[in-house]
Amino acid sequence: EGHVMPLASGAFYAVGRTSQGFLAASSSPSLAGPWLPTGYARFWNVTLAPHVLVPSTAVKNPRGPITVKRFQHVGNGKYLMLFYFNSGHSFLSDSAGDVSRNPYWLSAGIETNGTMLFSQPEIIIYNRINRGDHPGYPDMFEHEGTVFITETQKQVARIHEVGDTLLQLLFSQDTRAQQAAGAAVTFREADKGVKLKLAGFPDLNFSKHTVGFAVDVVLSNLHKVTEPRVVLTVAPGTSTAASSSTHGLQLSFDPAKGVTVAFGDGVAATNGTTSGWCNTALAVAADTGAPVHIAFVADGGANMASLPCKAPC
Repeated sequence: EGHVMPLASGAFYAVGRTSQGFLAASSSPSLAGPWLPTGYARFWNVTLAPHVLVPSTAVKNPRGPITVKRFQHVGNGKYLMLFYFNSGHSFLSDSAGDVSRNPYWLSAGIETNGTMLFSQPEIIIYNRINRGDHPGYPDMFEHEGTVFITETQKQVARIHEVGDTLLQLLFSQDTRAQQAAGAAVTFREADKGVKLKLAGFPDLNFSKHTVGFAVDVVLSNLHKVTEPRVVLTVAPGTSTAASSSTHGLQLSFDPAKGVTVAFGDGVAATNGTTSGWCNTALAVAADTGAPVHIAFVADGGANMASLPCKAPC
């Protein structure tokens, strides 16, 4: 179920799903070839934006269907790719709670040096009530200046309109380098041990579709850390182990286990720890002294939290 995309330069880009947890990709200067050896689809390195687009981390995707299309009018010739953005290996819930085909994510694609690189993705289709819902077999099309997504579970077919603001932000990611609007506070090394008052921690009542927040942290000198250490605590009452009384967020680093986050709204709480590829990157950074970019994102709409990491940054 691969997709072969003609590029504006006359080159061709191919991308498809695999059972390895990543999207396979290749490119060719013409349809006749030669095709480059198959590798992974790649995001572009956002730390070098704007205008400097070089390959970065591989694009995760389970063995689930994707689609990529070029949008001549809405995107001015740029591309959109719909995919699952996780490295699960099944489309069913397993004993570990893996639901690989919910939600769908959307990235913008830009042609660069005869191939395609993708923006950081945004959640676009999800079922916040039934996590076992499996939207799939998608398509995208443009009609009178609006982009629509179709998807089906083989028995139920649905169509979704994509908001113009979301599209324009995706399409302009390569030219944006300013701090995101609404950032409450920036913690720097000089603030170590200092308590800074925030306007208020978001209410994590997930019945409110628009509630959410993000915390961005760059960790450096990890090679000097020999025991578990709290990196950041936000809001009063946050404990090291998440419990029903947790109200806020705490980010910790353990050389043996990686990065752990505990958060809650005083009613419900949870925690999560990095694993797999992320912990490998953390271990390399600890050995070399390279900085690591950690982000924690809580999305009340999709009713999910993610803890991505990138090293070196």
